[in-house]
Amino acid sequence: MAIDQLDYGDYHKFKVSLGVACIIAAFVVPWVFLREPFDLLLDPGQLARLNESTRALIEYRQHIVRWLIWLVPFLSAALLIFGIVLVLRGLQQWKSVQHWFDKEQRLKVQKLQKEIKQMTPVEIQEKAETEVAESESSEVVAGFDDSVKEAIKPSAPKAVVGHYLAIEHQLSLRIEQCLKSEYEILPKRRLGPAEYDLILAAHSQTALDVIVEIKYAANNFGRHWVMNNVLKIIMATELYAKATNRKAVPAILFVSPDELLNRKNTDNYKLLASREAIRLGSELAIGFIAEENLDLLNCQTVREILSSFTEFREQTSTHFAST
Repeated sequence: MAIDQLDYGDYHKFKVSLGVACIIAAFVVPWVFLREPFDLLLDPGQLARLNESTRALIEYRQHIVRWLIWLVPFLSAALLIFGIVLVLRGLQQWKSVQHWFDKEQRLKVQKLQKEIKQMTPVEIQEKAETEVAESESSEVVAGFDDSVKEAIKPSAPKAVVGHYLAIEHQLSLRIEQCLKSEYEILPKRRLGPAEYDLILAAHSQTALDVIVEIKYAANNFGRHWVMNNVLKIIMATELYAKATNRKAVPAILFVSPDELLNRKNTDNYKLLASREAIRLGSELAIGFIAEENLDLLNCQTVREILSSFTEFREQTSTHFAST
């Protein structure tokens, strides 16, 4: 039978915790003894009125208490010294082990950077053009409106693609500013047939990598476009996890003008997307962000969106259990 390898990180955490407990006990023990009377306030007259067996029992108890009170200062000092030594040694050894864990994680991230290729400017441009075409196609299908069709002119794509890339860059830069201390930020990467807007490679061994996809719709969008992009990011995340042997979760951020988002039932899109992710055995974070609010986007909001996996799973389970 195989024996699990000892987790030295947890072992040293236990030593530190035990040391803290000893330090606390060094002060609690004398406090307990000082606050208890232990029948020491009984005068000789009161003792004389008691029967012989009770008096003998109280006198024996007082004898033990006197001996313990003499011992308490030495016991407290021993606990205090032992606790301080445990804490200092535990922290020192914990720091040493953590240093090697961090070094190992950095090497893994460096290896990941070499395995996943940086997209070329041409590939970035082509990806944006494809996504703009998909977005505009969904706008026509979702809207069936002449004004929308008129907005999609052959001369427009170059300006539209430029704006699309600017939105991606602005949001990617904000995510990097907020999370660079926790993740290695890998923008615009390619792995086989899959292309990634943003890969957040976790520095910590216990954290998961996050695969972020950013989509922009200027005039309209519908359920088909949303669900198609959700399916793509889930599949791309699965490919990443298998190829790199790293655990990862997908996150997709949709950006649109505030007026458009107000016309859409984005909560329903979130629930449908989360239900699809659960059906495929995947987690999913999904967020809808108003284009006008990108400059005001704070780090707390970024963290909330990218860590909303459990929240949407619970919401979806509740929603569909009641329907």
